[in-house]
Amino acid sequence: MKLLIIGLDGASPELIKKWALEGKLPYFKKLIGNGCFARLESTIHPITGPAWTTFLTGKNPGKHGIYDWSSRKEGSYDIELNYQRKKESYTFFHLLGEKGKRVGLLNVPSTFPPTKINGFIVSGFLTPDTDTEFTFPKPLRKELLEQFPDYFFSPKNKFEPDAKSAKGFLSEVNKMTEQRKQASLYLMDKKNMDVFMVTFMGLDHLQHYFWRFMDEKHPRYDPMLGKEFGDAILKLYQRIDGIVKELHEKAGSTTPLLMMSDHGMGRHEKAVYINNWLHKKGLLVLKKSFGASVKRAMHGIGFTPKNLFSLMLKLGLGRLIAVVPASKRKKMLEKTTLSFGDIDWSKTKAYSFGYFGRIFLNLKGREPQGIVEEKDYDKIRGEVIRELEKFKDPSTNKNVVDRIWKREELFKGPYVNEAADILFSMQDYAFNSSLHFAFGSNKIFDEHIISKSGDHRLHGLFIAAGKGIKKGKEIKAKIVDVAPTALHLLSTAVPSNMDGKVLPIFVNKKAVKKQAAVGVKTNGEIFKDAEKEKIKKRLADLGYL
Repeated sequence: MKLLIIGLDGASPELIKKWALEGKLPYFKKLIGNGCFARLESTIHPITGPAWTTFLTGKNPGKHGIYDWSSRKEGSYDIELNYQRKKESYTFFHLLGEKGKRVGLLNVPSTFPPTKINGFIVSGFLTPDTDTEFTFPKPLRKELLEQFPDYFFSPKNKFEPDAKSAKGFLSEVNKMTEQRKQASLYLMDKKNMDVFMVTFMGLDHLQHYFWRFMDEKHPRYDPMLGKEFGDAILKLYQRIDGIVKELHEKAGSTTPLLMMSDHGMGRHEKAVYINNWLHKKGLLVLKKSFGASVKRAMHGIGFTPKNLFSLMLKLGLGRLIAVVPASKRKKMLEKTTLSFGDIDWSKTKAYSFGYFGRIFLNLKGREPQGIVEEKDYDKIRGEVIRELEKFKDPSTNKNVVDRIWKREELFKGPYVNEAADILFSMQDYAFNSSLHFAFGSNKIFDEHIISKSGDHRLHGLFIAAGKGIKKGKEIKAKIVDVAPTALHLLSTAVPSNMDGKVLPIFVNKKAVKKQAAVGVKTNGEIFKDAEKEKIKKRLADLGYL
């Protein structure tokens, strides 16, 4: 094998470095000492979909069109799940395959549905289930299921904030992690590969929900649950440490290894309901119709999706939520609680949706009922930015927003117009926006609708080690750099339309070879309706929708 790549979704470089230095992660310690280490800057924002797509393509979101889990449906204000309509399906692995390399991918996010490649793909996160065609070539599906009859992609048990649910969720994460290891070993034995990549999702899933059991400073730290589950995250990192060692030795301990995560992880403290803030500032206006007025009054006294979900959990009815399909839940709540349908777009200048801080102007000619004229775009955007700069958390009197970007400062490419007009981070991502509903709470600051206690951070993990890699070096790196670096490692020319650069990890410097631009756009929806519903449910169960 010429290259092994291991993806660790949500792996924290801070935790890994700390625990490695303490001797709790011996193989990570060895790799860091004998290789290159970096805090890998993710996409803005650090979200699984855009981050992994950027990793796979070596291109910024402006070129592949994936910014978040959801986007505004063209011609309306309806928010829909991104079904990769414009995602480039051509990855650096496809390029390696065209250059004669045999490649194998296992459980890499953003690879469903799998496409033709010189080698094989077993698709990863967001694969609906094993009833779908989740492998290329197709016969590999039968082979894999014969070896692993209960193969699954995400925890089957939905996490709820009680000990019984936590035990079940933890058991599923551990089982999934072990299954992924065994599948890797099987495929490494049976398939002839020059390059193999596997991604482990368990760290992301577990840290989202178990962070407060580990973090005594967390506002929702629970001493009783902390006593029982406080070391669960460390134990999973230790399990991963052993798996990385086993896989690397299987590939050959001098085989070049690239290890990365799509983002980091840290404490989640608050959800910020941006549309409530925009309404307070007069930038978003609600209708005065009878129906909207009733919902607004009910909203004011706490009849909100967040409170309804909380009540169901307290009554022990949380599992009933999962019975109703995500799309039906959303429609039911939009009929009974405030939603985008209750906004007076003829008077609204700005609105928000999605994970983390994103604000869109209601631009004439782009939005169906846009009112912001093109000539006033910079002026209105500047006004919103100035308000964000003054946005305070009343409980601390500290600024909520620490960084603000205009979209053209971050993105370049044919899909820049689909990006939010303003992007911002809040308390270094310890605060996020509520992506579930336009008006999920009647407060500006509240808890997350789902019981998340950990959330993404901008910097993930990067480690490079093995033959030809510098030893004991700490470097600066971005997720967009990994694809060109992998190509260069395998003496393959880097396409001119990749945005990343080759990282300075190599002992022997050699000129970076360039080649013409490459890319294949996937136009039109590529999921069946049944698959869409399953994907929505999967994301909802994990707290993303």
